[in-house]
Amino acid sequence: MLCHSSIFSRVGASGKSGAVQNDGGTLAFASVLDPAYVVSLNLHRRHLAESQRAKVAAKLATLGRGQRADRVEGSIDLSTAANLLNVSERSVKSARAFGLTNVSALQTLLYKCGSPGTKMLGASRMLSLINIRLSTRADSAALAALHRDAWHYAYRGIIPGVSLEKIIARRGPAWWERMRESGPRALVLEFDKRVVGYATFGPCRTRGLARRGEIHELYLRPEFQGVGFGRRLFDEARCQLRAHDFVGLVVWSLAENDLACRFYKALGGKERMRGYERIGGIRLEMIAFDWPRPR
Repeated sequence: MLCHSSIFSRVGASGKSGAVQNDGGTLAFASVLDPAYVVSLNLHRRHLAESQRAKVAAKLATLGRGQRADRVEGSIDLSTAANLLNVSERSVKSARAFGLTNVSALQTLLYKCGSPGTKMLGASRMLSLINIRLSTRADSAALAALHRDAWHYAYRGIIPGVSLEKIIARRGPAWWERMRESGPRALVLEFDKRVVGYATFGPCRTRGLARRGEIHELYLRPEFQGVGFGRRLFDEARCQLRAHDFVGLVVWSLAENDLACRFYKALGGKERMRGYERIGGIRLEMIAFDWPRPR
């Protein structure tokens, strides 16, 4: 788990109700969920992103009897774990299915960048590892793998399983090579020389929104979400569109993709319209986020 074992020293091993001192106040909590409750408080203080909290919730929901650090018997179901960490059940299911309950590659690299006592040095080192550029033929395999993992994480439980796998299968390395050869190239974000994000963009495809640019896709590897990489990729894609004289910007997102909708709203996107797309016999609602031309 992403917490120090000493946290559990404040909770009785019997799992009976008690209290824990938290930032100068006393908080009461009940029986078998005490450890998870303490963990959730600790994580909220650390301001983890939803994707990171989902990984912790997935870990809580998969631990069985006798596997807890405090040896409390019983297990926590997925719904309870989601509530404790303040995330959606779908996010927890995605994290559990994807297997992102261990220390991520990003966490390992951040540890190498600097210790807590050298935060400025660590941040500077991390920024030096980021590079955004246009894709090349050599990126095709990495982009196909990134697309597969990002779509599994984002759309399991939203897009019907068979249809999702068919879409992913069509977007193998050969597809990315053909896209590059036909003209448009993806923006790729590298971290420590590894491709961890991409964005595709071009003219807006929606009638009635002439002269606007559109970010068609923007995805990160799941373990690299929540640390600002998406914002950097978004900003660079928008700069590229401005350089080609597009005024304003549109991004479409599935309405059920909560993480994406919150992300675009946080970047200043305003809901412009809604539409629908049928995938695998399911009618899915879409939201168009709009960034009008600055006055």
